[in-house]
Amino acid sequence: MTQKDLQRLQALAQLVLDREMAALSRVAQKEQAQRAILDDLDAQLAQCQAALEAATDIEAFQISGTDANFRLWLTQQRRQEMRKLSQLAALREDQTERVRTAFGRDEVMGKLCAGRKR
Repeated sequence: MTQKDLQRLQALAQLVLDREMAALSRVAQKEQAQRAILDDLDAQLAQCQAALEAATDIEAFQISGTDANFRLWLTQQRRQEMRKLSQLAALREDQTERVRTAFGRDEVMGKLCAGRKR
């Protein structure tokens, strides 16, 4: 294999590494957005709890059915969003492994090219 071939392979390895790093970045952004959704649901729950605690006895009695329905919906939504977050976490782990592999290839190609130049 010639020096030029090694340089081409090194450039290819660098491109693959860049592509995998970009994919990992996209997954991290999706994961961050998913966490923001969960934080919003938690804030809604806290707001509901504060409103219920501030209500008078008659108001609490009147809105208790609505509150129970809202809490049920919120629990279901939170479960769905947590499922999505866990899928993204698994995807992030897979992508991290791909980045490690691409990084290793890039390192090896760099060392091969440097060794050939001597």
